[in-house]
Amino acid sequence: MRSKIFSVSQALRFGLYTVIDNFIFIVTICILYLLVALGGLAIIGTFTVIPFLSLIQTIVHTGIETVRGSLSVSAMILLIAMLFGFLCTWLILGIQKVAFDLYDYQQSSIRSLFSIDFKTTLRGFIANILYYLLTTIGFCFFIIPGIYFSLKYCFIYQILVDKHVGVFEAFRQSSEITKGIKWQLFGLALITGILGWLGMAFFGIGLVITAPMTRLAYVYVYRKLSSLPQPINREMF
Repeated sequence: MRSKIFSVSQALRFGLYTVIDNFIFIVTICILYLLVALGGLAIIGTFTVIPFLSLIQTIVHTGIETVRGSLSVSAMILLIAMLFGFLCTWLILGIQKVAFDLYDYQQSSIRSLFSIDFKTTLRGFIANILYYLLTTIGFCFFIIPGIYFSLKYCFIYQILVDKHVGVFEAFRQSSEITKGIKWQLFGLALITGILGWLGMAFFGIGLVITAPMTRLAYVYVYRKLSSLPQPINREMF
């Protein structure tokens, strides 16, 4: 049986050194991420807030039933959240592609940030919803199941970008490559979580280092664990 042991320290070291070697580029990517996310939120808000305010005004002045009005308002809020979530998913998958480039080729480009197609983004959006549903339900049952699911399926984004597979296939592959190494992954998650909290000090400036460092560390681990060197095209949505 192939050993799946990996070094947490080497993963973190790779992440840190890669951030240092590509610091200007990574800062540029972070700035672009924020600008596009905030710009997208502004655009979404422009096209949804005005109808939203109009809806509120109609409810107030025409006396539409409270329940019906509440449902309409809730639907509008849900639409805004879903549109923004889809945009963020597209950007996060793009960042994942940048991380793969830095691991595989020691360089990347801004184009990679915006290279994810609609189909992959849709899969990522659905996978993200399923992932958070699983972990949230798990945390409701004495926390441990939530931790287990979060570790078991921690590589779904990497697999979606790297293998171009469907949502359920990404979950299956993540389950396969994390077998027998949950404690190591827990150690990695714990350390990167602490680094994230430290990065939030000084008005979050440290996140410029700790956030990409964490992303790169997980790419390092994924590459070490993945037993499929070539992408497959198995589609299970």
